[in-house]
Amino acid sequence: MTPDVPASAATMSEIPAVVVGGFEWNPASNYPQIHTVRELARTRPVLHIHAAASGGMRDRLRDFGRHPTKLLRTSTRLRVRRDGETLWLAALDGISVFSPLAFPEPVRRHNVRLCRRAIEGWLRAIGHDRCVLFFYWWFVDELVEAIPNVGSVYDCTDEHASYPGSALREGTVRRLEGRMLDAVDASFVVSPGLLAPREGPGRDLTVLPGSFEVGRFAEIVDAGLQVPEALRGVAGPVVGCSGALGGRVDVPMMYELVRRRPDWTFAFIGADPPTALPELVGKPNVLMLGSMPYPEAIGAMSRYDVGLIPFVPTPFTLGNSPMKLTDHLAHGTPVVSTPLPGLLEAADQDLVWLAEGTDAWEAAIAEALAEPADSPRREARRRFVEGRDAPKRVQRMLDAALGPRASRGAAPVKDTVR
Repeated sequence: MTPDVPASAATMSEIPAVVVGGFEWNPASNYPQIHTVRELARTRPVLHIHAAASGGMRDRLRDFGRHPTKLLRTSTRLRVRRDGETLWLAALDGISVFSPLAFPEPVRRHNVRLCRRAIEGWLRAIGHDRCVLFFYWWFVDELVEAIPNVGSVYDCTDEHASYPGSALREGTVRRLEGRMLDAVDASFVVSPGLLAPREGPGRDLTVLPGSFEVGRFAEIVDAGLQVPEALRGVAGPVVGCSGALGGRVDVPMMYELVRRRPDWTFAFIGADPPTALPELVGKPNVLMLGSMPYPEAIGAMSRYDVGLIPFVPTPFTLGNSPMKLTDHLAHGTPVVSTPLPGLLEAADQDLVWLAEGTDAWEAAIAEALAEPADSPRREARRRFVEGRDAPKRVQRMLDAALGPRASRGAAPVKDTVR
């Protein structure tokens, strides 16, 4: 591996960062690891290791069926490519992503070796002998000891042991993730619902809600929000849901709400709402708007009168910190949601409505629709989002990684950073 490195890179004073985890690199996406990579790369060299494939195993098999040559791509080394002044990318591809990255064990160990070689080669190429490690993959704990580092952080953004559609057993995930929690200097979880299964002697655990890119949102607004034609033609109230719903949404409740309230237009943004809610496709008061680039989705959401997070409580959703919550709140839009631990802070500040059961949901949506356009709550929602700005979140993790090494015998920390 011989990436093209500018002469100044070897003398940069900031310690390099390596971010391990995530699917396809797409700077237009709105995912936690994208926020972290982008913020770190503002001040230091960053290597981001991610998977070239996205989706579940069924999606990957379908993709390989259409493009069988992908399986022939080498899996003996990771190609590191430069993507900008301070960013390098390395994607696991081919056979490495044909099965779950963490199973079976020979595949997991192989992927760890690929990551290790890529990191070591990159550090040599940019003239550094140490880095700071950020992990989004929970199954590569060996890298903490193998890679010379000044600090390491695990950022847990989901309940991986209960991920919808996962082929991995819960015990396998708990065992491997436990090793990661024990190996790193500090761990962060996006929701209080993720704390209990991860607590243990000597583990440094902090609740750090998911980030929001305030500056990027402002740029999108300043460029002019574009509302899709399908929404521009709606005369009455629009209640909207955005993002992935598969394995999360309370299907019977949504069907009943659509049936009861023909005077409300229910809008859905995302690739999977039509498959998660197939019986709603074609209903006169339902709009399936499909996938959109993030700026277009923000424009569409600006037409929502109420945002919906209609998740059924499961071990997975109880660990969610829905990113669409902050998208809604940045607009000042009222939100109605299932009671989830990750939303309780906003609910305590009277910024969202929490509801259980169809009757309560219908009443909460009606109450949210009645909120005056000049309500102080709207500005309070925008201020709430500013407190979750991505630079603040990344700096919090950097402080934990670059500070004194965590004491392995200390009691776990379970504070909430806001």
